[in-house]
Amino acid sequence: MKKIKRVALLALVFSLLILSLVGCNIKTGVMLPNWAYDSLMSEKNELVADANLRIMSYNVLVEAWGGNELLPESMDNKASVRAEMLSKVLTHYAPDVVGLQEFCESWHKAFDAYKGDYAMTLSKGSNYTTIIYNTKKVKLVESNVLKFSVHNSTKMRYVNWALFEKLDSKERFVVLNSHLDFGDNKDKQVVQIKEYANLVLELEKKYNCPIFALGDFNAKEKSEADASDIYKTFMSMTDAKDAKYDFDNIEKLCGSECTYEEESWDHIFVKGNVVPTAFNVLSNPFYNSLSDHFPIYVDIRI
Repeated sequence: MKKIKRVALLALVFSLLILSLVGCNIKTGVMLPNWAYDSLMSEKNELVADANLRIMSYNVLVEAWGGNELLPESMDNKASVRAEMLSKVLTHYAPDVVGLQEFCESWHKAFDAYKGDYAMTLSKGSNYTTIIYNTKKVKLVESNVLKFSVHNSTKMRYVNWALFEKLDSKERFVVLNSHLDFGDNKDKQVVQIKEYANLVLELEKKYNCPIFALGDFNAKEKSEADASDIYKTFMSMTDAKDAKYDFDNIEKLCGSECTYEEESWDHIFVKGNVVPTAFNVLSNPFYNSLSDHFPIYVDIRI
């Protein structure tokens, strides 16, 4: 009997050791090796230059995708795996608010096990464009959706907006998140960007507080003439500034997989009496297995 107990105890210790080495999440059965997070954990994550707010935008990509550079050969890079990876990003960088795009049904289901201190403005699986926020840092005051008058998808072509209040200072700000149409749907995209811009102006007038308009605009800044028209139209209509380019003395941060100046479909626009102190394109190799987009964030003094 003693021998059996000893063997059972050794087996338990061995199992716990294995779990600690590979970082198994018992709740979901997802197993990623600890080294998969080394490059993420080595990234600097402090707020820059007296900033007190961090806003992130991230197109996490729907589940139907197979990039698996960091994963064991036996595992597909499905939402259940990437939800664990996303949770590590959130834990490491602790953004106050994140605009998520392509957050499909499988993402909603998988993320429940990893959301921690984060809550969601739109929690139904059919809401691919949603906002999550850190409940230890901000309070949700009001939230709503503007449905575009034209679209190719009811699941993602709209603006989700929310009014937040910082728990420590009681300062309020608005975050808008969207995912515009693309490609051959240029006519729809033009309508959508104007409706998005008009909503920014309405909310600015209503709340008289800083505005952060972000998302996947499917429009780059410069090189694509048609797409850049969308970018320019939004800026001219709202008089908003691109947090990445339009502020002096901002700290420019970028990983090794691209350059800071490399154009993107993802943007964070800023209006109001705030001072962006840093803009970061999170583009180290870790992110190659999480999505086909890199997350971006801005640090702000508000």
